[in-house]
Amino acid sequence: MKPKYLLLLVLLLVASIAFAQGGLFSQPPQAETPNDNSSTTPILTVHFIDVGQGDSIFIQGPKCVLIDGGVRDKGGAVVSYLQSLNVTRIDYVVATHPDADHIGGLIDVLGSFNASCAPTVIESGATSATVTYQYYLSALQGREVINASRGMIFTISEGINFTVYSPVQPIVSTDLNENSVVIKLCVFNVSFLFTGDAGFATEEGMLASSLDLYSNVLKVGHHGSASSSSNVFLEAVSPSISVVSVGASNRYGHPAPETIGRITSAGSAIYRTDLDGTVTIATDGDQLTVRTQK
Repeated sequence: MKPKYLLLLVLLLVASIAFAQGGLFSQPPQAETPNDNSSTTPILTVHFIDVGQGDSIFIQGPKCVLIDGGVRDKGGAVVSYLQSLNVTRIDYVVATHPDADHIGGLIDVLGSFNASCAPTVIESGATSATVTYQYYLSALQGREVINASRGMIFTISEGINFTVYSPVQPIVSTDLNENSVVIKLCVFNVSFLFTGDAGFATEEGMLASSLDLYSNVLKVGHHGSASSSSNVFLEAVSPSISVVSVGASNRYGHPAPETIGRITSAGSAIYRTDLDGTVTIATDGDQLTVRTQK
C-alpha cells in the first residue's frame, strides 16, 4: 500500500474512534450556573401577598400559617389567593396587632375557613375600639385564641418551628405597633423573622433580651417606616433578603428612604410588594429561591 493511502487510512480510523467517543466532533459541555437551585424541591414556601398598604403573609408547609390579612377590602383577594394554592386548612392564624391593615382581611378569611379548618388564632392580646376589631372578634367564635408571649414555640414538623419573640405578657405598652407579635420561623438551616409593625422600642427590647435574631429573611417592620429597622437591629438580624409589604404611593411615605438606606447598607437585597407584587420565597432548608409576581 502506498504511504499516502496508509496515512489517509490512519486518519480516518482516528477520526471514527474520536467520533464514537464524543471527541473531535462533539460540542463542549455547557457550563452549569453556580448555585443554581431551581431544581431544588422546597419543603416550605413563604408568600408575601400583595395586599397594598398592609401585611398578609402565608407560610405553606407541612402545616400552614397565615400572618395578617391586610385591610378589610383585601380579604377576598387573600381568600382567592389561598384557594389558588388549594389550601383547605390554616393551622395557625396570627393577628400581629389590631390595626385595620393587618386584621381587616382576616374577617373574610376566618369567614371562609371555619373553626375546624382554621382552629387556632395567635394574637398580641392588645385590643381596639374600632368597628373592624369588633367584626374581627366576632369571626373568632369557636376558635382557640392564644395570647402570644415571648418564648412560646409552635412546631410545624420535625426541624421546622416558629418561636414568639415579642410581646412579653402582660403587655404594658399602649402603642399597638410595639405590641406586634414577632415570630422567628426556622426551617432546618434557614430562618425568617416576621416583625409586624414593630418599631425601635420593640427592636431594642429584643436586643436587650439577647435573642438569636439572626435570620436569612426579614419581613421589614411597619412597612419600612422611618421608626423601624435600626442599624443595630439590622446588624443583629443580618438578613440576606428583606421584604417590605407596602402599598404604591401610600399617604405615609412608606418605605422611608432612610430605612431603605439602612437595609441596603446592611448588605441585604430588598423586595417590595408595591414594585414586585407578591413575593414568594421557597426553601429546602438550606437554599432560598425568590420569585416575584412582576
